[in-house]
Amino acid sequence: MSHIITQQILPGLHWVEIPAAGLRLQCGCPPDANKYLRAAGLICEGIHGETGPNAILLADTTAEPYTKGWYPVNTAEFSVMQMLYLQGLIVPNHPNNTGKKPLLIGETAELNRQLRYIYYGNYGLDNIRKLQAAGMNEQEAAAFWYVKEKFAFGAINPITNLIQPVYLDATETVEPLTGCYITRLQPNHFRISYASETVEINLQPGIFPSAYSLPAVHLPNDVAFGILHVGDGDGWDATRPCMGTALLFYEQCYMVDAGPNVWQNWQQTGKTLADIQGVFLTHAHDDHAIGLMQAIHSGMRLPVYCNSVVQAAFKQKMAALAGISPNEMTYFFDFRLLNIHQWQTIATAENGATLQVMPCYSLHPIETHIYYFRYTDAAGNQKTYGHLADILSERGLRAMEQSAPEQSRWLFEQIRRYYYLPADLKKIDIGGGATHGLAEDFISDTTVVKIFAHTHRPLTTEELKIGQARAFGDCDVLQALI
Repeated sequence: MSHIITQQILPGLHWVEIPAAGLRLQCGCPPDANKYLRAAGLICEGIHGETGPNAILLADTTAEPYTKGWYPVNTAEFSVMQMLYLQGLIVPNHPNNTGKKPLLIGETAELNRQLRYIYYGNYGLDNIRKLQAAGMNEQEAAAFWYVKEKFAFGAINPITNLIQPVYLDATETVEPLTGCYITRLQPNHFRISYASETVEINLQPGIFPSAYSLPAVHLPNDVAFGILHVGDGDGWDATRPCMGTALLFYEQCYMVDAGPNVWQNWQQTGKTLADIQGVFLTHAHDDHAIGLMQAIHSGMRLPVYCNSVVQAAFKQKMAALAGISPNEMTYFFDFRLLNIHQWQTIATAENGATLQVMPCYSLHPIETHIYYFRYTDAAGNQKTYGHLADILSERGLRAMEQSAPEQSRWLFEQIRRYYYLPADLKKIDIGGGATHGLAEDFISDTTVVKIFAHTHRPLTTEELKIGQARAFGDCDVLQALI
């Protein structure tokens, strides 16, 4: 009987399991790695939560971000989050929270980059001074810092409190678990040994196809203002792209968030990245933002719209991923700053119609905002779309509000005011849990059409009494061409 079980998922993603030693090793960590593992049956529901890896072997990075055709080789955020939260390794009082940390194994420079990027993905701007430097006033910074500490179970901690780094340089050998040995033979070529058995793994990093298949989409040509649904799942859904929207304004197309492989998915419409006028970014978590880093491969300098606070968090995290300074991110992206809680004109059509946007703060572990988009024709008639990605449930709002300092309680009413603004159409995160919304909170919302997204399951009968579902390629036309 073999001690070592291996499976190749992709050229840059392998599974190695040594049951006798308790090692479940994910080799390679491309965007959407956990979706590939789910599709292969290697992550599924267990007795006390999800199963999955307890260690990750990072691929070796051989190019710098200024190299033509660069792409992010390792994006371990969601793989680590799956271990910490869905497997329960960090969740207070969870039966899988035994004090054992997930292992992150790799070359020193790359491993340190990953640790910083995961840290900033977990905490965002990690002190009040950074919040103020990014544009918050003293009152806002104090209120958001209270919320941030609540999400962090009370304190911002070093990432090594959550993850155990194992450094593997040159042609060294390490023993991550007793009796298990990993040797780098050469870049991206590793030998894994246990007892008298060995296997060799060759990682070939690249930009891989999506973990799911999608239909071809015909873009309607009679749209003055419309919403094309290019993602309604979440970071764990192995059958659908992450929540995202393509905003159609006459001949122009804008993307609202850019999750993993979004540009490959976008090609199902017959369009390419070159047809995108810009990306509206809600926050820097990979399921909403790693597609921007994948866009670097094209050599285009995409316009990115967001408030200064979200921009600061995005630059900080993704600069850590790329191994550059936050200021160097402007080499790759044309950041266009938006004022929070104010309407701003983004585009004007030849007939005088305008497209405006208003970002509004949301509550999430890292700096986040939702968006409202407003179409106004030459006669003053308006249509409004709300994109409510990564919101907090009413239950979560109340729990934080109850113990909030008196001087910070204004924040919760402000958040509610913008969550429940009426619109002609809203796309709403109902992912549930400690950091996402619930459908029941929108029963009294007078928005005409409510679309629920950001789940890794079908909508329930009760949810469908309140809102609706959409599939990839569905289009809601809010204003047709006359």
